[in-house]
Amino acid sequence: MFKKVFLFTFILLFTFMGSVFAHTGLESSTPENGEVIKENLEKITLTFHGKIEQGSTFTVEGNDGASVAVNNIIITNNVMSGDLSSSLENGNYTVNWSIIGEDGHVVEDRFKFTIDAPVQESVTEDNNTQTIDEENGTDDTVSTQINEEATETNQATTNENTEAAQDEGNSNLLFFIVGLLVVIIVISFVFLAKRKR
Repeated sequence: MFKKVFLFTFILLFTFMGSVFAHTGLESSTPENGEVIKENLEKITLTFHGKIEQGSTFTVEGNDGASVAVNNIIITNNVMSGDLSSSLENGNYTVNWSIIGEDGHVVEDRFKFTIDAPVQESVTEDNNTQTIDEENGTDDTVSTQINEEATETNQATTNENTEAAQDEGNSNLLFFIVGLLVVIIVISFVFLAKRKR
């Protein structure tokens, strides 16, 4: 009697274990369960213990429950992969997968990972610095042009003043010569008049 009970229990246990192992489970994934990713994640790959059928799928959701779009889910033998449509922000994410095993049974489970990538703020600062430099460069160019124009104006004014001074000097010389000639002519007339007397 004891042997029959033992044999029955063994057969039951063997059948149960067989049904458990017949269902395909997750062997590995990229990213792995609990992994902290320090860079941009573009693709998620799940590898299972056995072959999975078409119709298997997975979804990704953020900490707030918002879904992340997954494109191009491809199933090849025991591997399922999909591309993320956009870069993930820093935070915790859950991958919910549902597969159809080779025996037709549906198996569902999930795993989690975290994104903790460095935030790129320096690019904006560099752009702002460059813009400021460009603006300063423009201001410097305008200032240089204004200085050059002022210098040219000063030179023109100086030249005009010099020409005016020369013209004034020439006029004075002309008046002096004319005056001198008049004086000579008057003296000559006076001298001639005295001689005639």
